[in-house]
Amino acid sequence: MPDVIIFYIIFISQICLISYYYPKKFLNRMSYVINTYPPSKYPKIYPKVGNDDPELKTRKAMQNYKNMNILTFILGFVLIIMAIYTDYSPKGEGEETFVVFYAMIQFFPLFLMELSEFKHLKRMRQANLKTTRTAVLKPRRFFNFISPFAFSLAVIMLTASISYDLYVNEFILEWNNDIVIRIFTLTIVHVYFAVLVIWHMYGRKKDPHQASKDRDNYVKTIVRTVVYTSIGISLFLIVDIAVDEYNVSYLDPVIMSVYFQLLAVFGIGTLLRSSDLKTIDFDVYKEDAPI
Repeated sequence: MPDVIIFYIIFISQICLISYYYPKKFLNRMSYVINTYPPSKYPKIYPKVGNDDPELKTRKAMQNYKNMNILTFILGFVLIIMAIYTDYSPKGEGEETFVVFYAMIQFFPLFLMELSEFKHLKRMRQANLKTTRTAVLKPRRFFNFISPFAFSLAVIMLTASISYDLYVNEFILEWNNDIVIRIFTLTIVHVYFAVLVIWHMYGRKKDPHQASKDRDNYVKTIVRTVVYTSIGISLFLIVDIAVDEYNVSYLDPVIMSVYFQLLAVFGIGTLLRSSDLKTIDFDVYKEDAPI
C-alpha cells in the first residue's frame, strides 16, 4: 500500500510540473514579451508572413500551446482516476511503459513550440535585409560557459554508469545484450550533445539581431542544460540497472516518473532560470535599431 501511495504522489507531481507549472512559466514569459515589446515598437521580433497579423498569430500560438497542456493535464488526472477505480498497483510487469507514453504526450506541446521557434528564427533571418555582418572578436571557450567541476562530474557519472553496467553484466559484451544497446545509445546521445554545443558556440547566429551578451548567455544556458542532462541520464541508468539487479522492478514506474521530472527541471528549468527577460537587450529589435 505505501508503494501505491508513493506512486500516485510522484505521478501527480509529474502531471503538475510538466503540464501546469512549466507551461504557465512559459506563457507568462511570452505574455510579458508581447505586452512589453509589441510588434508596433519592436517589429524585428515578429517577422511578417504575407498579410498575417504578427501579434494575433503569436497570441493564437500561445492559446494553442495552453490548450494542449490543459488537455494533457486533464488526461493525467483521468489516468489517476482510472488507476484508483481499477485498484492499480505497480507489480514490476512493465507498467512504466504507460508513464513513458504519458510523458511523451506531455513533452509534445514543448516539441511543437521548439519547432515553431526554429521556423520563427528562420523567418527572422530571411527578413533581415542587412548586408553588413558584425561579429565580436572574442573567442568562445567551453569552460567560459560551464564550470570544470560540473563537466568533470558529468564525465565521472557517465564513466560510472557504463562501468557499473559492465560490472553487473560480468563484462560480457554480445551484440544481442542490452548493455551493448545502452552503450550505443549513450554514445549517440552524447555525440548529439557535442554537436549541439559546437553548433551553438561556433555556428552562425540563429537570431540575426541578438546582442552579443545575450547570445553568450543563451549559449551558456544550452551548455549547462546539456551537461546537467547528461548527469541526470547517467544517474538514471545507474538506478535503473540497480533496480533490475536487486529485483525491485515494481519501483520502475516511480523511477521513470522521477526521471522525466528531473529532465524537466534540468532542461526547461535551467532555461527559465538562466534567461531573465529583464536583462535582455530588446532595443536591437526596434525598427530603427543601429546596424
